Amino acid sequence: MRIAIDGRTIVHDRSGVGTYADQIVRSLLRLDDRNEYFLFLVEDVPGLEAPNLTKLTIEGYDRMILNRWWENVLLPGYLSRHDIDVYFSPSYALPVLPRFRALVAPLPLPESWKSLFNTRRATRYVVTIHDVIAAIRPETFTPKMRMWQSLFSRNAAAVADSTIVGSESTKRDFIRIYRPSNRDITVVPYSVDERYAPVSDAATLQRVKTRYSLPDAFALCVGTIEPRKNVTGLAKAYALLPAQTRRDFPLVLCGALGWYSEQILSEIRSLAIADSIRMIGFAEHDDMPALYSLATLFVYPSLYEGFGYPPLEAMACGVPVITSNTSSLPEVVGDAGIMIDPQNEIALARQIERLLANAPLRVQLGKKGLARATQFGWERTARQTLAILETAGGDGRASTHRVRTT
Repeated sequence: MRIAIDGRTIVHDRSGVGTYADQIVRSLLRLDDRNEYFLFLVEDVPGLEAPNLTKLTIEGYDRMILNRWWENVLLPGYLSRHDIDVYFSPSYALPVLPRFRALVAPLPLPESWKSLFNTRRATRYVVTIHDVIAAIRPETFTPKMRMWQSLFSRNAAAVADSTIVGSESTKRDFIRIYRPSNRDITVVPYSVDERYAPVSDAATLQRVKTRYSLPDAFALCVGTIEPRKNVTGLAKAYALLPAQTRRDFPLVLCGALGWYSEQILSEIRSLAIADSIRMIGFAEHDDMPALYSLATLFVYPSLYEGFGYPPLEAMACGVPVITSNTSSLPEVVGDAGIMIDPQNEIALARQIERLLANAPLRVQLGKKGLARATQFGWERTARQTLAILETAGGDGRASTHRVRTT
């Protein structure tokens, strides 16, 4: 079978969606040496190689409008010419024109035109929907991003032959809001790569500590500085802690600046606890396991997550976790962390203070988190995803095809 994958989000400074795309592609290639893979990229990704992989760089399609041209005009032609059985989008976006194939099919048009609409359904579409945050928390997105995510999700609901989601929470919300025409929606939990494990090497820890000017002890939050991550709420909760606690355990914010970040930074400055909050910006992926391992605790009061990588990364590194009791986060963390209402800053402050003051509890939660993290794995995610891709492509041999076992 010939499988094409949209890898446009696999870039150096990638977000959670890009991390998912990168890891699922690598895991599929490690697992499967029977099917042929075609990966569309906007920049080369060194080290992403396999005998059954063809990488196709589509330079110049890094703007929103140009991306839509590529998806709807150039991509369908490629899929048709190269007899692609399944097109997998790990990041919401599918061609729009196939929504109109029933109207176009009977028209006396050249086959080259009809192929844009996939009238013969020669290629099946599989998409991953990571979340529907723009519909549930519209105030946390810019109007432009709300528009695009709504368009992508609504189109995927109409076009996709199969849909993958990372959590039961996302599945429920996607069905409720977008009412997909095809109810073939499968929950396939994500994972974190094997690098996320407790780091004990003193030289590595010191290098990362020096690189980001980290204090000896600190609370850590990882995520883009944007409204949904509730960084302002976290800062307000931190301001409620005793001054000595804030001095002993500063709050370290790790993440790039996102939309509305200026307003967030202004609100944090207004709290007059600047000496208690350190912003280190975007951290290199290779540094993240050591960064987590250096933290005294990890706190993540996000308002909504489709899956929630950072708490799982923290647990995999043995760091005790405080996170929200909303959306998918209870599915990820289970009973291995402390759950709070992210909009209750007093309750959040109490749990932070409690955990910082209780070393035995931190050790206990760290061990529980490590055990919880072992329940997730990219090989398991890839096997489930491969079965979906092969079923969509009509292969029907997902359980018997030859895959690598080591």
